[in-house]
Amino acid sequence: MKASFKTVQTAAKMAAIYSFALFTAVACAKFEGNTVIKGTSNGTATLVREGNTGGVSDQNINIEKIQTVFLGANEFDEFAWSLKVSVTHGGRAIDFEIFPSVNPFNEDGVQKTIGTITYIAKGVCGTESCSKFAVLVDATDSSNGTSVQRVEYWDLLISNSAPQRRLTNTDFSNVTAAYEAMSGLKLP
Repeated sequence: MKASFKTVQTAAKMAAIYSFALFTAVACAKFEGNTVIKGTSNGTATLVREGNTGGVSDQNINIEKIQTVFLGANEFDEFAWSLKVSVTHGGRAIDFEIFPSVNPFNEDGVQKTIGTITYIAKGVCGTESCSKFAVLVDATDSSNGTSVQRVEYWDLLISNSAPQRRLTNTDFSNVTAAYEAMSGLKLP
């Protein structure tokens, strides 16, 4: 009987150590930073004006205006934001509205195809107040394979009328990578 009692006692100790290790690992994981930024596609796109585009080139696609809009707070006092992006492509004008989240920090995007040209707009906030953010606009013409990507990084505490950095003909896979490269900051 003593041998079986010792076996049960050893098994109980091992189970206690294992459960403590598992509990600690789960608790520690909750305090680690968000290393994977997931994108959503909740945004909207509206063709405001149709016109001659002149093809896809870095000379005729521009981000004309970006506006941050505070949408309020939810029941957990987490802020919600919208980035309204006005883009012109030659004589064509498109308005995008992107809804990045700030708790957790996730980018949002939208895709709009007009004729042979597909436009993708993505945005991410870098702070809970969305005072730092990045916007990426990509246009690809399926008829000839040309594409252009424009990226802007904004810090509204420095300037609310011009971006701190503006890049053209980049090849960022997502706007989170663009934000981190242009700001020198990692998203929380």
